[in-house]
Amino acid sequence: MAASLVNRGLINEDLFFENTGELWIVWQKVKHLAPATRETLKNPHYWSNLETVADRFEKWMNKRAPEALDALRQIVVGTPQPK
Repeated sequence: MAASLVNRGLINEDLFFENTGELWIVWQKVKHLAPATRETLKNPHYWSNLETVADRFEKWMNKRAPEALDALRQIVVGTPQPK
């Protein structure tokens, strides 16, 4: 629901992103499951609000602190930082 509120402009994006990163973390954990889950449920929109807000959070973070997101990604999913 929180992702829907951000995506529909019902809460200020800067305010939301300044105070949370949990939706991005959740998306990092489940995004590999999204294609199969969408196919199984016959719903191409399943988790789309989460995916959209995670993408927006990445763009927001990259403008503010470009290296922070890569460091967080390494912690969350163990992906090596790009060199």
